[in-house]
Parts: sequence; structure tokens; C-alpha cells
Amino acid sequence: MASGAHYLVVFSLPTIVMALYPRGRLAHTWLRWPVATAATAIAVLTLAAPFDAEAYDDIVPAGTPPVALTPFVTGVVSGTCLALIGLCSMILTGHTLARLVRSRPPERQQLAWMARRPTTYRPS
Repeated sequence: MASGAHYLVVFSLPTIVMALYPRGRLAHTWLRWPVATAATAIAVLTLAAPFDAEAYDDIVPAGTPPVALTPFVTGVVSGTCLALIGLCSMILTGHTLARLVRSRPPERQQLAWMARRPTTYRPS
């Protein structure tokens, strides 16, 4: 998808949503940095995606964007943003697992639901 709209959906769950879940606010003030960094990286990645000349072909076959970034620039922007999102995701997932160990019910059950391993549905 050249529009980049899917980046918000894909990357917000392991970063921003996980940091705010289940109370809707950050558990510690130091979490502002990884959440703000992840949000900024997601926004930059989303805004830069439509200017990738190679990905623009998905939207308009055999077309070029009005303003196209060079492949080097899109590579640097994408690589940097994805590295930052990955780092923030690891920090926030580790913090969520630490909260899971330290918390008491009902927050523990809520965090366990969020941190659980996804299972496949098998009808009986």
C-alpha cells in the first residue's frame, strides 16, 4: 500500500496502545519518550510513504507521484523509522511484561489478555 495508512494500524498496537492499556494513561512518566518516539516515527513513515516512486505504482499504475523522493532518501527514512519503532516496541513490551508480573487482579488479567500469545481458532 503506497498510501502508508496501514502503518498507523500495524505499528500502533505494539507501541502506543500497549503503553496506554488498560488504564488509558502511562504507568510512568519515563514512558513518554518511547511513546512519543514511536508516534513520531509512525507519523513520519506514514507521511513519507506516498512519496516513494516505486510504491506509487500501486495507486496509479505506470504513474509517478507529483513529488517523488529518491530511493536513497526513502530507504533512510523507512529504515530509521522502522528501527525506532522496533526499539520502542521492545521497550514497551518489556515494560508491559514487567507490569504483568507486578500487578494485581483485575489489572493482571487485563494485561495477560493483551500480552498473550495469539491462538488459532479451531472449530469443534
